[in-house]
Formats: sequence, C-alpha cells, structure tokens
Amino acid sequence: MGRNATIHVSNETGYILSYVSANITHGKFNEDPPATIEVGKIGTFKVGNRTGAKIGPKGSVTYKLSLTSEIMVDLTVYWDHPFSHTSSSYTLGSRPDWFSSYFLSPSNPSGHDQEVTLHVRLNNYGFDPASWMSNLKENVNIRNVLVPGSHDSGTYDIIPSSHLCLDADGQILVFAHNVGIASQWTKAQSNSILEQLNSGIRYFDIRISDGYYSGLVIKDLSINNVVGSPVICHSVGVTPPASILDDVQEFIRSNPKEILILNFQHFYHKQADASDFYSDLIGHIKLKFGSKIIDRCTFKDSIENLTMKNLRQNDAQVLILFDQDHRVEKTLSPSTGKSFKDVYGTIYSKETSIWSAPDFLSNIWPNASDTEKLKTKLDDIISNNMPSANQLFVLQGVVTPDTSTYLNAIDGGLPKSLEELGNHVTPNVESWVLNDWVEKDLNIIMCDWISNSIITQLCYLINKKKGLF
Repeated sequence: MGRNATIHVSNETGYILSYVSANITHGKFNEDPPATIEVGKIGTFKVGNRTGAKIGPKGSVTYKLSLTSEIMVDLTVYWDHPFSHTSSSYTLGSRPDWFSSYFLSPSNPSGHDQEVTLHVRLNNYGFDPASWMSNLKENVNIRNVLVPGSHDSGTYDIIPSSHLCLDADGQILVFAHNVGIASQWTKAQSNSILEQLNSGIRYFDIRISDGYYSGLVIKDLSINNVVGSPVICHSVGVTPPASILDDVQEFIRSNPKEILILNFQHFYHKQADASDFYSDLIGHIKLKFGSKIIDRCTFKDSIENLTMKNLRQNDAQVLILFDQDHRVEKTLSPSTGKSFKDVYGTIYSKETSIWSAPDFLSNIWPNASDTEKLKTKLDDIISNNMPSANQLFVLQGVVTPDTSTYLNAIDGGLPKSLEELGNHVTPNVESWVLNDWVEKDLNIIMCDWISNSIITQLCYLINKKKGLF
C-alpha cells in the first residue's frame, strides 16, 4: 500500500510561474514539477512514498512570478500525505505572505491515492481597475488610501509638432533647436485621461499654459508672440483642458463610487491679471462636474472629513486643487510660482469648489537626477516630512532629467527619452513601495509612464492588506 498524490497547480495569477526549487522531506517525485506554468494553464507533478517506507510524501515546490523586473514573488506549494489517520494537507505560501491566495479542490482529499488542484491567485483576484475604490469601507478616509497617480498626466498627445508653451525652461531644449526633438523629453504619459482612469489612476497632475508660442525655432520666439487657447503643458503641449474635463465627466458617470483628485499644479500666464482665465476654467469645471465636486464648504475645509461614507452620502467624487500661479515676463523664463489662493484670494473665497493645494496637499519635489538619489530623497521625505492628517500626501516617484541626462543621450547613451527613463524608474518605485515602505503611512504615489506599470494593482493589494476593503 502506497501514498501517492497527483498535484495540479492552476495558475490564475495572471503571470507565468517559473520553477525555482524543490524540497523533499519524505518520499520522492513520481513526476517532476514542470519548468513553467503558463498563465491560465495547469501544471502537474506527482509525489509518492519511497518503496517499503511507511512515511508518506512531504515536501514543497517553489515557483516565482515576475510582477516587474524589480519585483519577484515566490509562491510555494506544500504537501503532506502521511501514513496515518491524520488528514493530508496541501497549502500555498507566498512571499510577501499576504500577496497570494488559493483554494483547494477537492477541499478535503481522502484515500491512499489522492488528486488535488490548488487554484493559485494573487490577492487582487476579481480586481477591476475601473472600480477598485467602490468596495472601500465607509470609515476609510482618502488620506489613508494608497492612491496611484500619474505625473504630467495630460502630456499623452505631445508629438514632434506640438507647440512650445509658456512653462518652457531653457534646460529642456539644451540639445535641441526645435520643438520636435524636445518632445521626447516632455511626454510623460502615453494614455489619455480616460484610459488612465479606467486603468485605476485616481490622482492627476495637471499643468496649464494660457496659450503657446507661435514659432518653432527658439531664436524666433517672443513673449509677444504667444497665441492660441490654453493647453496642458510640460514645456510643450497640445491638449486643451476641456479634453481632460470631458474624460473625467464620462468616467464618473459610469463609476459613481470612484474618488478622483485633480491637482492643477501649475498655471502659466503672460498677462498680469488672469482673473478671467480662472473664472472661465472654474465655470467650466462646475459645468462638467456639478454636484460631483467635493466642496470645501460642505466638508468644512477638512481633509479629515473626506471619508468614504461622507463622500458617498454627498454624492461627491472629484476633489479639485489649485496650486501655483506663474507669470511669464520673458521667453523661456516663467516666474517662481505663487499660491493661487494668495494671488486670487477673492476668487478662492467665492469658489468653494476649489481647494488650495499648499494648504491641503503635501507634494514635495525630490528634484533627483537619478534613481539612487531619488530613493535617498524619498526616504528622507517619508522619515522627516510626513504631513498632518488634514493634508493629502504625494510621493513623487519621478526622476528629473538634468543637463547631463540630455548630453548623455546625445552621445548615444540611455535613456534617450522620458519614456525610457520612466520605464526604468517606475518599476524601482513600485519595488520600494512594496519592500521598503509597505508599513509607512503613504497616500498618493505619482509616477511617469503608468501605462507600462503595475502601480494600480500594487496599491490595491496593499490597501487590501491594510484591511481597507
């Protein structure tokens, strides 16, 4: 009489499982574990006791999956099928231990020869990125939720012929004499706002230039040659703000339990008084979102009142923040920003649909030119600059190119674009969030090129670990 078990591993993780190692405590393999288990497939191996031995098979097999190039997760299948009245067991462990889940079929295997299937999943099973906030508990405050965000959110439409905007800094064009070459260093996202929303992004970093330079060649630019309507900008731009507002409006109509944060971080103007611009923009925001706006007066000027219960009871979904106002007095030289509330206090007092970012949002720019410096600065921000409960907290997981970055690209080095830089930096940020900061009181994680990231999935898993659902 033997003890044999056929063990099937149903891979429902969404990632390829690759064999790492096996540990046989008792018994042997009658059929070796497969080298890989493809997504949606079943991998099978068989174990049994050694001939003549009255000790049933016991051991483990470890597989790994690569969430990103920087994040590897170990999944270990354990079995123990003893010669006794003790029940046999088949379980799954993971590293991190809260990352995975499984169920066994049949749930209580019996008999000398057994056949079982472990259905292996990540703990985001059933996760819908378009509606991931809908199951947050009512007592949860938005400040305590790990929220995925995008940096320079509205730059997805930038192309070589895009216009040079009022926020343009001479450094961005250090190696280029026309906008076409510079565009590869200004496009921070590839997905539209609606696509970002549907992928789970809930914080948006928006910068607006009140017009753009009509010339393409730098030597012909003049502050007196600014034309056109406002555009979303990052030194260059093409997308009108209305396009972003339309996308948000469409999304919230279909997803009434999702909470969005729109941070209009920088405004650039050539006129001394931009009151008309702000009045028009706020009017358009109110027209698009109406009662869905999270109003300062309703929530008593307090982030602490932004619980899921209060937001849902008030049918409020969109938090609007205005941050810095910049005056541009000469070509390629925008002024240091001033608080919108300080410059346009009368508008701010009247328009309670707008929240002041300096008051309600901690958003420290790390200004790091490489990944190593970024990690050091973000560690310092987390350790020494954690905001109060009445401020949201943005952690900027982005590297800012400097002159040496551009010169290196000219010489044939990498990265050659903001896309390549973002695709290197963002996986590192995701790894730090998971491995170094998972127990920290983080809030908003802002990254470049989120279309190639798992930041939404990672935030969901960590929020689930924290018991927010």
